[in-house]
Amino acid sequence: MDDSTIKALTTALTREGISAFRFDFSGNGESEGSFQYGNYWKEVEDLRSVVEYFSGAQRKTRAIIGHSKGSDGGSSGGGVEVLVAIELVFLWSVLVLE
Repeated sequence: MDDSTIKALTTALTREGISAFRFDFSGNGESEGSFQYGNYWKEVEDLRSVVEYFSGAQRKTRAIIGHSKGSDGGSSGGGVEVLVAIELVFLWSVLVLE
């Protein structure tokens, strides 16, 4: 899945009145910073920042959709894992492979 697919998905959700947020890990895609291969602690820090932001934003997370490394850190084969979140308790239950 290329970046244009993710952008199209967030645009479609927004058109339907559903808030959407997308990001690249530091040093990837359109993000700032430099890429550091194997720096998983930095990726954990990136994710923690996102969770902290949305925890304070008085929003409820309904779903998180990630691709490749963004799905769970271990899927680099093109799978898409849908993570359903309720009050920031993540239930890793639905895996959709294409």
